[in-house]
Formats: sequence, C-alpha cells, structure tokens
Amino acid sequence: MLDKLRKLLISGKENPQESTRAAHASWEIIQDKTCLVITFNGIFTETDANKLSTYLNRQIAELEETNTFPLICRCLYMTDYEAHARLVFQNFLQAHANRLESIWVVTESRAIKYGSKLMNMFVSIPIQVVENESQIKLA
Repeated sequence: MLDKLRKLLISGKENPQESTRAAHASWEIIQDKTCLVITFNGIFTETDANKLSTYLNRQIAELEETNTFPLICRCLYMTDYEAHARLVFQNFLQAHANRLESIWVVTESRAIKYGSKLMNMFVSIPIQVVENESQIKLA
C-alpha cells in the first residue's frame, strides 16, 4: 500500500529517450553559463547514486579549484528514489558546496519537492525547486 501511495505522489513521467539510465550527467551551456546538468530517469537507487557520485567526483577534481558552476537536476522523469540514494547525493552536494553557485531541481512531483526540502536542511547551499527550466534564474 505504501509503495502504491509513494508512486502516486512521485508521478514521474516515462522518458523514452533515457529509459535505460537512472541518471546521466553532462556539462551544458544554459543562460551563458557552463552548468552541470544531471538528468534523472526512473528509480534512483543507492547503487546509482554511488556510481554517479564517483563519476562526478572525478569530473570535479579535474576542474581548477576556483571553477564554480550551477547544478541543475532534471527530475521530470524520475519515478522514485531510495532513501539511501538521497543521502548519498546529499553528501555529494555538501562535499562540493564550495564549488556550486546554485542548485536547481526541476520537477512537478510533490515527493521529489519534499525530498529536495529535506536535502536543503543538510546542504549549505539553498536548493531552488521549479516546475520547468524556464523558471531557472542563474546569477
């Protein structure tokens, strides 16, 4: 019953282009800024979070120490996440807080918005939640 309720609250959409990967990171130019963009698909597991964190830790280590960037999390196609995955990702964010100019979560899901608010309590950079990318305002 709890699983059905959770899936109803998450209500992520199926992304036909990325159905095999739970998370994909890329560097994109948005509003004339180089941004780290993570697209989440399906269920984000603790295993996925560990793989993503390891990959991104290497990517960020290759940047100059003074290089900062916005992080955009596209969660429109996320259907669920494991609690431990959120903790791993939250720890990743806190570890790189000095490099992150801003954090944006794009979602329509109430549960993901709630998860973002939880992470916001433990990460030293405010997490902005919007329902579509046009609402993102990069400084």
